[in-house]
Amino acid sequence: MKKSCKLLTVFLLAVTLGVFGNLNTVKAKSKVKISSSKITLTVRQSKTLKVKGTKKKPKWSSSKKSVATVSKKGKVVAKKAGSATITAKIGKKKYKCKVTVKNKKKTQNITKPTTPTTTVPANPLGSRTNPYNPRNGVTINNYGSVYYFKLNEVHKGNDAINLLKSFGKWGEFEQEELSNNPSTNLVLFTFDVSAISGYDKYFLDGSDILNPYCFYNSSATQNLGGVSALYIDWEYDRSEIKLYNGGSSKMYAAFLIPNNVASFTYSNNGYWTKYDF
Repeated sequence: MKKSCKLLTVFLLAVTLGVFGNLNTVKAKSKVKISSSKITLTVRQSKTLKVKGTKKKPKWSSSKKSVATVSKKGKVVAKKAGSATITAKIGKKKYKCKVTVKNKKKTQNITKPTTPTTTVPANPLGSRTNPYNPRNGVTINNYGSVYYFKLNEVHKGNDAINLLKSFGKWGEFEQEELSNNPSTNLVLFTFDVSAISGYDKYFLDGSDILNPYCFYNSSATQNLGGVSALYIDWEYDRSEIKLYNGGSSKMYAAFLIPNNVASFTYSNNGYWTKYDF
């Protein structure tokens, strides 16, 4: 009888340990989650997401890169108003975060009557049917914020790759992007950029100069499909410029453009420029 009781006790203990062990396993697995399931950002804001409860590195992706991009380290950058879903994939598991991007509230600048106003030269930009040449330099008054840029050089193919290598910006990711788009040509543009005025509260960056979603064909009749930005450092402002009032910088921007395209027109708030390469 005593022997039977002992055996029963051992059996119950084993079952108990097994149950709690399974519970602990389930509990451990349930701890893997994304740091935020829903975030709201204003344009140009950023936030870094993480997957907690695991040491495995997730593969990050965005459902709409025009609204929000995400780096391989989980840094989310808001691009324009709208919604996007950021996904972190580990194995077959996916962890998602809904991102809502809102426009920044415009601040009203109050100027004293005695303060002289600055005369801004007319924008030297052509129309949709007669776009301006950015190699001549462009001054844009964008809702009271004035900036200048000038296209200096255009590099293509291996020439562009070699220049990116000299910048230290040609790694495995960039090579993979190029190989995944075999019918495209790597084109690298270099600019002089200046934030003349109106950039005291927020900065001027590369996305104000060129954004792949605003490319049109050479006749400006339709949006040019098949163009993607080469996300150097996973940012739209490929050269990472952030300029405030009076700031100037060199800038470069790399794009994968269809092989049959040798020129395009660019639309920016009603202003048109033409790029030949």
